Amino acid sequence: MSSYKGSRIGVKSLVMLYKLAGYRSVKVFVFTVSVFYALSSRSKIVPKLQTYYELISLKPSFWTYLRHVYAFSLTIFDRILSDVDGFLEQTKRTQINKEHMQHIGKVGGFVFISHFGNNMQGFKIFDTFDMKINLVVDERASEAITDIEAKKYQNSRLNKINLADGIAAMLEINEAIKRKEAVIMAVDRVVDIKHSYQIDFLGKNALFNSTPFKIAKKLRAPFVGLNVIRSADQELIIDISDIFQTDKDSSVDDMISSYVSSLERCVRRYPLQWFNFYDFWSTDEINRVQ
Repeated sequence: MSSYKGSRIGVKSLVMLYKLAGYRSVKVFVFTVSVFYALSSRSKIVPKLQTYYELISLKPSFWTYLRHVYAFSLTIFDRILSDVDGFLEQTKRTQINKEHMQHIGKVGGFVFISHFGNNMQGFKIFDTFDMKINLVVDERASEAITDIEAKKYQNSRLNKINLADGIAAMLEINEAIKRKEAVIMAVDRVVDIKHSYQIDFLGKNALFNSTPFKIAKKLRAPFVGLNVIRSADQELIIDISDIFQTDKDSSVDDMISSYVSSLERCVRRYPLQWFNFYDFWSTDEINRVQ
């Protein structure tokens, strides 16, 4: 569910529909697809989301799940359409603490994100800023979507660093910070249980990836949290947290707590834009680090 899927024909058909009939027609198509997906997957996915829905006071019903899937689908299609001429220009952006991002771009530092909101479209909006952004990815994007994005990335201020490259990726991150560039990393997916951190999130203990915070501390680089929220059709809120200045005495506990507090504030306000469609508070996973 959290991976991007779609055939070349489907993606191209969607773009053609938008050009011929406009955004409302795209939404009708997206809703129809969402209904079919929600019907076919509810028995498998809804139980995994029950804890999340209870923590944010939503009924774990099919209707809640359908709205959740629809919100996710809209962010995917917005990502695809963002390469269509004029789409981004017609998208209204409200930027909170824009100067904090500009500071990171000036002195070098980290931008931490989670699978929340419309971050992928937000990266393309930041591409228009006078700053170099390095996006650290470990994503199996569909070939169809990757092909559509390829042309944009060729002449972009956004550089992709693939974690699959191992030590080469770590060296590239280090060099980017030395060049005083911004490095974007996701922190909500635990790749290695040994490099996880347990913290209260929305009222219950959950695991976050501690590695990005440890890297920031080691490089003594500041960081901010970034949440790009889809507030309405072609309207985004780009919410940037306060700057956390790191040094040799910085506590990783304090660093993660600062980020999680910022994320929790946004998730509570826009709960259907939390796109981890699994049991994020899995007891089995938490017991493994206790």
